[in-house]
Amino acid sequence: MKNYEELKITDYKWEGYTLWKYIKLHFPYYTKLLIIKELRLKHILLNDQISYFQYKLQFGDIIKIYLLPDLSSFKKKKNKPLEKEYLKLNTSIKSQIFFENENLIIVNKKANQIIQPDSSKKNYSLEELLQAYIKTIDSESTYRPKFIHRLDRPVEGLLIAAKNAKAHSILSKAIRERKIQKFYKAIVLGSFPLKEMQLENWILDKSTKVKVLERENYGTKFAISLVKGIKKTPNYSIVEIKLVTGRKNQIRAQLAHLGHPIAGDRKYFNKNLKKQFKEKDFNWKKQFLSSESIALFSYKLIFEDELVKVLNLGKNTFELTKEPKNWSFWIKSLSF
Repeated sequence: MKNYEELKITDYKWEGYTLWKYIKLHFPYYTKLLIIKELRLKHILLNDQISYFQYKLQFGDIIKIYLLPDLSSFKKKKNKPLEKEYLKLNTSIKSQIFFENENLIIVNKKANQIIQPDSSKKNYSLEELLQAYIKTIDSESTYRPKFIHRLDRPVEGLLIAAKNAKAHSILSKAIRERKIQKFYKAIVLGSFPLKEMQLENWILDKSTKVKVLERENYGTKFAISLVKGIKKTPNYSIVEIKLVTGRKNQIRAQLAHLGHPIAGDRKYFNKNLKKQFKEKDFNWKKQFLSSESIALFSYKLIFEDELVKVLNLGKNTFELTKEPKNWSFWIKSLSF
């Protein structure tokens, strides 16, 4: 009788998935640290050899797990996305699916919709809804789809999720190597030039609100955005932003630092901006109270040719042709 558990990679969808995460899928009570320890002690072998916890799986790999800890002492946790009550909610995301194939899903995120579960548990996250939806179309799947990038909570627009491990690896690498271009539209306060500007700053992320610096400092990350004025009124401007790097709150913080804060964005509307944009002229207090969103949305994604081929996308560009609900609110309320 064998004294180990054996896991075989017999489906190509797991190619590129991280070893420790795959083990945890099958043994959810194992922590990452425990798996690393078992690998070092040679209690977990890959193809009968020592392996690294971040090894990327290949088709045909065989994982052997020896001397398994006694699981009877672990209290089984409920897998929330698989609960019957939760599965009923899968229909709530169908109307948000902009594109879907066997490798990825592009979702049209709503304003104020959280992407990942938070501690409040008041609302289901977009990721939980997506996982429940996938379970209804592939009940045998053990892979949980994940978003490969983020949108801030008050921001609407296009968001990409991988449907299998191989696609997740490809898409994550593509994001790092800037092979997926992300475009946004925003309404900002003030008269923005009708030309393209390249914003280059250093962003320091040490709290819920980031700081924008002109020079590199300890803990900062370089941030680049291309911003182009499209249309303007005496008090407001519509701009298009191409996000080159993807730092936390990057667009919001850079535009506010430039002196053109996004309409409705109280988070980055500081004291100096309040002095610059008088309440009697801009009525920004009412803006903060009248909408759950800010005047920013992700409207276009462009994939490089190699990604179109390997992910079977059929085209390079995915663009919202219908303006999101809250964007329409801003256009109307600011008289564009």
